[in-house]
Amino acid sequence: MRLGVFCNYLPPHVGGVERVVASEAVQLACRGVEVRVVTSSLASPGLDGVDVRRVPAWNGLEARTAIPYPLFAPDLVAQARAAARWADLVHVHDSLYLPSLAGALAAVRRRRPLVVTQHVGLVAHSQPAVEVVQRAGYLLLGDRVLRRADAVAAVNEDAAAFVGRRGVAAGRVVVLPNGVDTDRFRPVAGDAERAALRARLGLPPAGMVVLFVGRFVPKKGFDRLLAAADPRYLLVFAGGDAPAAAVSRSGVRWLGRLDHEELADVYRAADVLAAPSVGERSTLVMLEAMASGLPVVVSEAQPAAGVVFARPEPEALRDALLGLTADPARRAALGAAARAHAVAHGSWAAHTDRLLEVYEQARSRRR
Repeated sequence: MRLGVFCNYLPPHVGGVERVVASEAVQLACRGVEVRVVTSSLASPGLDGVDVRRVPAWNGLEARTAIPYPLFAPDLVAQARAAARWADLVHVHDSLYLPSLAGALAAVRRRRPLVVTQHVGLVAHSQPAVEVVQRAGYLLLGDRVLRRADAVAAVNEDAAAFVGRRGVAAGRVVVLPNGVDTDRFRPVAGDAERAALRARLGLPPAGMVVLFVGRFVPKKGFDRLLAAADPRYLLVFAGGDAPAAAVSRSGVRWLGRLDHEELADVYRAADVLAAPSVGERSTLVMLEAMASGLPVVVSEAQPAAGVVFARPEPEALRDALLGLTADPARRAALGAAARAHAVAHGSWAAHTDRLLEVYEQARSRRR
C-alpha cells in the first residue's frame, strides 16, 4: 500500500502530534507500507524508510501568538495533488490545518480513501477571538473534511465526542489512542542510574523532581504549575525556551528542547509528571511518562492507572504534589501501575495493528 500523510510539522518541532506522525510513519514503513509525508519545511532531516516532502512555510503565528498554525507556500497544493495521485490512501492529522485541507481536497478529487486522525476538539485559548476563529474554521472547512472522511480515528473519547457533534456518523469513528515505545521509555533501573542522570542534567541528587513536558502555552497549564512552585520539590520544564519573566525563579529549572533519547533520560531522572492541561486526555507525553514508571498529576479525569487528579488551580496542584512528596511508597505504587497500564494498552505495535485495520475499513467503504 502507498500512503500519503499530511501534517503541520515533524520533529524537532515541539509537540505531541508531530511525534505521533513520525512514529506512525516509521512503524508503517517497517510493515512494508510506502509512506510519503507532506509537511512544513520546519521538519527534521528525515525519517527511516519514509519519503518526507517539505513545503516552505512561515511559522510567525506561533512565534507571535503561540498558535501552531504555519502558513504554507502555494507549492502545498501541487505537493498534495502529487501525493494523492501517487497514494492508495490519504491520511491527514486534524481537520483544520492547511496540509489537512489540501490533502483532503486532493483525496476527494482523486477519489482516494480518506482517513482523518482527530487529536483535539476546540482548543481553549486566553483570547476569545481565537476560539471564535476556530469555530468559524470548522463550520466553513473542518467539518467538511471530517464528513468526507471514510474513517475518523479519534485519539480519545473527548475527540470522538467532538467529531460526533460535528455530524460524523458513529460508524465511521474509532477511538485509537496514541502509542508509546515501551522499550525506549522505561523505568529507571535504580538509584545509581537516577543519580547519574541527574548529575548529567544538572539536577540535584536528592529530593522530588516534578517534570513538565510540552509547549509553554496557556492550554498546557504550565503557568498554573509554575505558580504552584514550592521549596519542597523542584519543578523541571522541558520542551522550549523559558519565558523571560520566569527564568530566574527559585525552585525551577528549564531544560529547553530535547530529542527522544534525551527526553527518555529526563523521565527516568524525575519522580512525577505534572500535566495540568485542560481538554486533553491520554496525550503522548502522559503515555511516555507512564511507560517510564512515573505517576502523572492531571487536571482532566483520565481512564488510566497511576494517575492523580488535581483541579487546574495552583493551590490544588501544589496540594497534590506535596501529597506525593510526603509518601514515597504511594508514589512507587502509582508509578508501577502507570507502567503496567502503558505496556498493556499503549504499545506502538498494537497501535499500528489497529491503524492498518482502520485503513482497510476506509478502503472497503470507498470500494
